[in-house]
Amino acid sequence: MFDLSFLSVKELYELQNKIKKELKKRELDKNSYIFDFEITYKPPKPKPYIAKIVDYEDDNLIREFFHFEEIKSKNSITLMGEYSLENGDIIEVREYGKHRWLKVCLDGELNVIGNADKSNIKLLVLKYLKKEISVYSL
Repeated sequence: MFDLSFLSVKELYELQNKIKKELKKRELDKNSYIFDFEITYKPPKPKPYIAKIVDYEDDNLIREFFHFEEIKSKNSITLMGEYSLENGDIIEVREYGKHRWLKVCLDGELNVIGNADKSNIKLLVLKYLKKEISVYSL
């Protein structure tokens, strides 16, 4: 063991995240993948987020938002943490600004499907959720 008192607050958070990631990795099966998320934004800009698309209702996507640790400074907020996905999982991501992107997890890689505000992209995702098309058609 080593003395943690010599680490800065930022280094402690980084260490905490590495430990959490390693523990999750050991608990997950082979078809699950862990992704890191860290982004800094300045309010009043929209808050970045990642949400897993879990279902649909009346042709509307149903989301479950991942929760990340918030580190506040004088003029900005940093969100940091990790999330896990399995092959075929779809997420909605807003990083900077108002644009939202839909991405799919394939073999541990996040592939962009398209802009979540485009109706043709949303219809494509709905077809996938309804099992009308395969994940490789996205």
